[in-house]
Amino acid sequence: MDILNILSKIVCLALEKKFSKEYSPEQISFQPTRPEFEGDYTLVVFPFSKLGIGSPEEIGNQIGHFLTEECSAVKSFNVVKGFLNVSLTDSFWASWMAALNMAQFPFSTVGKGKIAVVEFPSPNTNKPLHLGHLRNCFLGDSVSRILKAGGYEVKNVCLYNDRGIAICKSMLMYAKEGNASTPESTGMKPDFFVVQFYLAFGEQQREEVAAKLSLLGVDTKDARVFMLGK
Repeated sequence: MDILNILSKIVCLALEKKFSKEYSPEQISFQPTRPEFEGDYTLVVFPFSKLGIGSPEEIGNQIGHFLTEECSAVKSFNVVKGFLNVSLTDSFWASWMAALNMAQFPFSTVGKGKIAVVEFPSPNTNKPLHLGHLRNCFLGDSVSRILKAGGYEVKNVCLYNDRGIAICKSMLMYAKEGNASTPESTGMKPDFFVVQFYLAFGEQQREEVAAKLSLLGVDTKDARVFMLGK
């Protein structure tokens, strides 16, 4: 990537101006920043400390400040011991993406003639949609776009999850306590209307279990700890 050549040249300039040391860009090596640290690329500054020009942290900070001053693509930096982590600006990454020539990538035909089915977001009918459902929407859409870029014919489907034990719990409590009410008669949104019966089942179930455990002389909290241990 050209940006790495640019950064390497600026580091050489920093070493010359700040420490009167001459380096060639070929001697400077950036690597992708490890995911647990903030940054896009990392420069190991330990070797420079052997020149007697300061500690790794001091050298890293001076080079980092020089990079932010001399390169508009550098947003910020941080120094972790002997590692200088550099973060690039959003505008740089936007221009880099815009300049990509997708025809250069061989994956563009890997799925040619094939069909891929992507199922999302599968909302839960027992409760309102929440941020987790949005996450699945975004993931599903992203996977679909990646597959399309790979040449696949993509079929997006949504499986409405209206089966299983969860809906049975809601139906049972509605049969017991619903009194023929409807979302319209209660003025509630349908998803909120259903979830109240689902939650009521859970509360009643907890009360019944606690009562039975009490008859056996078992404390509810102790029983939970025992089951967690199992």
